[in-house]
Amino acid sequence: MSKAAILLIVIGLVVYANALQYGFVWDDDGLIVNNPHIQSWRFLPKLFTEHLMVSATKTGNFYRPIQALSNMIDYSIWKLNPFGYHLTNIIIHILNAFLMYVLVRPFYRNERIPILASLLFLVHPIQTEAVTYISGRADPLSCLFLLLMVLFYIKSKEKNQKLKDLYYWISFILYPLAILTKEMGVVFPLFLILHDLSFKKKREPWINKDSLLRYIPFLLTFFIYLALRVFFLKTVETPLHSNYGNLYLRLLLMAKTFFSYILIILFPVKLHMERFMTPPASIFDPATAGMATFFFVLIFAAIRSFKHSSRTFFFSMWFFIAFLPVSNIFPLNAMMAEHWMYIPSIGLFVLASSLLYRLSKRIPDKLFKTAIAGLILSLSLLTINQNVLWKDSVTAMSHFLKASPGSVKLRYNTAMILARASRWGDALKMIDKTLEIDPRDPLYYQQKGYLLYKLDRFDEAIVAYKKAFFLGADQEEIDEGLYSIYKIKGEEYDAEIEKCQANVKKDPKNALSYIGLGDAYKRKGLYKDAEAAYKTGLRYRKDLLIYNKLATLYAEMDNLKEELKIRKKIVKLAPEGPAAHFNLAYTLEESGRRDEAIAEYKRTLELDPQDALALNNLGLCHYKNGNYKEAKRLWKKALSINPQMSEALTNLSTLE
Repeated sequence: MSKAAILLIVIGLVVYANALQYGFVWDDDGLIVNNPHIQSWRFLPKLFTEHLMVSATKTGNFYRPIQALSNMIDYSIWKLNPFGYHLTNIIIHILNAFLMYVLVRPFYRNERIPILASLLFLVHPIQTEAVTYISGRADPLSCLFLLLMVLFYIKSKEKNQKLKDLYYWISFILYPLAILTKEMGVVFPLFLILHDLSFKKKREPWINKDSLLRYIPFLLTFFIYLALRVFFLKTVETPLHSNYGNLYLRLLLMAKTFFSYILIILFPVKLHMERFMTPPASIFDPATAGMATFFFVLIFAAIRSFKHSSRTFFFSMWFFIAFLPVSNIFPLNAMMAEHWMYIPSIGLFVLASSLLYRLSKRIPDKLFKTAIAGLILSLSLLTINQNVLWKDSVTAMSHFLKASPGSVKLRYNTAMILARASRWGDALKMIDKTLEIDPRDPLYYQQKGYLLYKLDRFDEAIVAYKKAFFLGADQEEIDEGLYSIYKIKGEEYDAEIEKCQANVKKDPKNALSYIGLGDAYKRKGLYKDAEAAYKTGLRYRKDLLIYNKLATLYAEMDNLKEELKIRKKIVKLAPEGPAAHFNLAYTLEESGRRDEAIAEYKRTLELDPQDALALNNLGLCHYKNGNYKEAKRLWKKALSINPQMSEALTNLSTLE
């Protein structure tokens, strides 16, 4: 093993050693702790058909099956011991630093430049968001594939290389692995083109038949990936946030973002997530004009360097190519993120090391070595200190909130973390602060209602839930929250009933008024009065909503006979509605009419083949009929759709 490798391994382990003792933080819960998809190899195919955060949210922007696969491998070894996941991140980071050294070494005669560049990359505190934060693994892992891809590509172009075809195809295979690790991997072939352009011979044309043939497989992979993602995988459903205006404004924002990243790398203090800046509105703003000038002058200088220094051009353009996907030219899920500098920083650290080496020629060697040692030590201490901020979710969120007090997302996430720790009062305070910034989001009021309910402040909880409903929250979820409160309080809601009765008197032929009155009677437990109100509403309008309300009422009254009549009417009114057939099947099953229930569940699945609950219930019917093989098949199919479905897991355990 080379001295460089040993040096990087030792320093890397020392700098990140304290991170090994820390736990899971923030998105780690959704990606690992509460993600059944990584906890069993039978779900391996689903990693390639679902978005990354499927266990936490219905929709998501991130299609990263290789990152998820790496978590699955870790889980198979470490289960839910965060030590192993941190160790994997640290190993990948150290390996990247060494591969960076291998990449840079042939371009410089002096050994100091690649060693210093790799050390700066290894210990700089801006990397902690990608290394210490387990969920930040996508950046180091995609960087690993990029560095290997470039190294094998360079190797494949060497003369008298017997294995050049093998090296080329290894380089190509690494490209889809990079794309499936992180989306910015789509631009990685540009690094290969950059290398060919930077180090071509003087009279050698940049584009020729051979070079085109080398690029075509990468280009085809790019288009296949786009087609799969857009037309088949359909993972991008959540709106992206940082599409700030037209191209002109986004170019200004790119310049401002670039300037901010340079400052962070030069002065890596007060590092944090959820960075936000005011988008520039005009080039005529002096600060914006200055940053834009700085940005475009550096681009011009990087392009100009092509004539006199291939190395400077290569590593300058390395930064700009890697910066492009996160520059806000394209819509992103945030304006800035420190971990987005993981790959671009390679180019900057090489250029910085080259500049420092030139300066070293003007000072005594001993002084230069002392200064460099001091720089590496200072950055290492900053990184060790930054690692501590990632020790748990509460510590991380508290720090980030101090740095970005206006972030609604951070406040809400902190409230949810506090709630998971049963710190209801602290969570409520944080939700109130969230509402001070954004008083129009129904989700925040809904969560406030829940927290007030947990604190036994029922009247305030009712107000919060109703406010959430007024702002557009899901009615079923609000009703569920209110029902929990009403059940505990045991109060008579005469005022609500009187209000609904007044609405009926005001408009006696309005079916909706009778729905409200029926709901009010039902909450109070006056089921007969609720039944009469719903039936009166049906006289004025044969509405599916009223029929469903009435059927649900009969279910609560344990009146299966009347419920079954209504369920059949609903199926006649909505023969193509899977929910109508499912509810009828369930009622038939409860009535002991199992064969009829099986037929209705099958009809439900014809209309909605992805209904996991219908599959589970159909399996239960077959189980009760003694058809265990079919029951097992159906329960496994239900779990392939919804791995977290406790009913199917419990049912399946009876047969395994």
